[in-house]
Amino acid sequence: MTSCVVIAAAGLDWSGLGAAMATGGTPNLADLSRRGWAAWLAGAPLGDGPAAWANLATGLEPEAHGVWRGEEAWAGGVRPAGRASWRTAPLWERLTAAGIRTGVAGWPATTPGADWKSLVIDDDFAFARGRSPETWAMPLRCAREAAREALRQVRVHPTDITAAMLAPFVPAIASLDQSRDALLPALAVAMAKAATIQAAGRWLANAGEVDALFIHHSWMGDVRNTFETHDRDPFAGVIPAAWRFLDGLVGAIRTWAGPEADMVIVSPGWRGRLGVVVAAGPSVGQPIAGGRLVDLAPSILARFDLENRPQARWLGPSKGARRALAPAPAPASAAPADDALLSEAMAAGYSRPSPPSAAWFATGQAMLGFGLIDRDRVAAAQAAKAALDLDPDNVLALRVLVRVAFLEEQAEPLLNLGTRLTELAPGQPWGALAFGAYHVVRGEKGLAGPWLRRVEAGADRFTLATAAVLWSAAGRWSDAERLFRRLRAGDPGDVTAAIGLAMALKARRDFIGAEAALAEAAHADPSRAAVWLQSADLYARTARKIEAERAASAARRLEADETLVADAIAGRLGAQDRRAV
Repeated sequence: MTSCVVIAAAGLDWSGLGAAMATGGTPNLADLSRRGWAAWLAGAPLGDGPAAWANLATGLEPEAHGVWRGEEAWAGGVRPAGRASWRTAPLWERLTAAGIRTGVAGWPATTPGADWKSLVIDDDFAFARGRSPETWAMPLRCAREAAREALRQVRVHPTDITAAMLAPFVPAIASLDQSRDALLPALAVAMAKAATIQAAGRWLANAGEVDALFIHHSWMGDVRNTFETHDRDPFAGVIPAAWRFLDGLVGAIRTWAGPEADMVIVSPGWRGRLGVVVAAGPSVGQPIAGGRLVDLAPSILARFDLENRPQARWLGPSKGARRALAPAPAPASAAPADDALLSEAMAAGYSRPSPPSAAWFATGQAMLGFGLIDRDRVAAAQAAKAALDLDPDNVLALRVLVRVAFLEEQAEPLLNLGTRLTELAPGQPWGALAFGAYHVVRGEKGLAGPWLRRVEAGADRFTLATAAVLWSAAGRWSDAERLFRRLRAGDPGDVTAAIGLAMALKARRDFIGAEAALAEAAHADPSRAAVWLQSADLYARTARKIEAERAASAARRLEADETLVADAIAGRLGAQDRRAV
């Protein structure tokens, strides 16, 4: 029997899980949380790529594990990110190297599954390319050759999903024109993919006879991505039903694994909201609120007596003899191009794939820099500069440098950055943002205003949020409040907007409104040190010393800058507020 199961589930967030459990529609998740524990999870990388899942699998951040974009270079051009992108061995390879039978189903960036030492069924396996089950070709190396025929039989094609299967999600399905409605096929594709991954996991648990099983389900992420903007009849019930369907998947996995298995359900969150971890089983210890994605790997290694790092552990060591940790396998090297296949393709009239351009590599470095801004500004700037060395016109890298220069209060670089962004993207507000930041850093509040007003027309949420912070730094609290309210109207769960709104209200001495905004922010994301810094400052300004000390202690636990903590306790967060958002 499988002794440890990890279900990595896309699209789960802490508040969403709580709401789903409150309805009584997720009995398996609720029972697991009662038998073990459930807690919120912080630390997800930005974006929807494979980085978060690689963080979970390695215990490292993207700059260390190397998996942060959806594509990788190889001798035949560019392909979806796969095994060759990993710079360090993930959990399953370390377990296999130590003699622990390990299986993986559907984990992102694992193509080709046959190339791992572990029993891996890669993320390409469940992607239905044919119009029918008969024309759905099995990817050549999605799993070991010996498993291919058995796995072929368990796949579920979207055309296998019937109207009766979709009816619990869309009760009015009989009245819809299914030939015209594009949302129903999207739901069928997501369900077929989930069923295929589930079947692969079951095959691993039974035929594979694995000790540790890792299953990645994109189900909730797929459904929420499609249906959160279609929340009215006839699709109003899709997302609640999707939570129930997920709970059914979890319940089935519990049955395969058996009652003595340790189970961990983990998700990096959804669109900036806190992630989730639910853990239950004989090895599960005390609840750990405020864990991070990188805590999973040391927890699983500790569970198998392979490692004892001083990180938050979700699972304790087993009762058996301690194992020696086998050396981590070397990372995969890039596979050579298949010259025979390329020759056949060119003979058929296709051109040889072009190698990735310098601009392609630059975009990868810029993406890394963007993800590093909140954790390591120096490293973020280095990555952005590396991108510009490859492609001087990379707009994302320039935007990263604008953000870093503002946060570091460096005025001079902002002029050149603003000029370059205006030249390269004249229809975007990024150049105006850089000029506005330049004047804010220099204390020229009157000169900053016209630039910041230009930013507001047509800006994306990230740029709009930066403009709101700039208005705050300039002391223009009514403008800051207006933008923060606009951001919250677009996304009531935007914690940064809630913190910023509280700052603006506090500056206008609306302490009741500020406290309400901070309470909402603390409920949505207690992992943000800024919530507790601003709360401590608010309590200090309203003569509530004990509450201020408690909030300051919470900020310290989250490694807030001690200078900011001291200012907050004294009720004088002012010019440095931009660092506490």
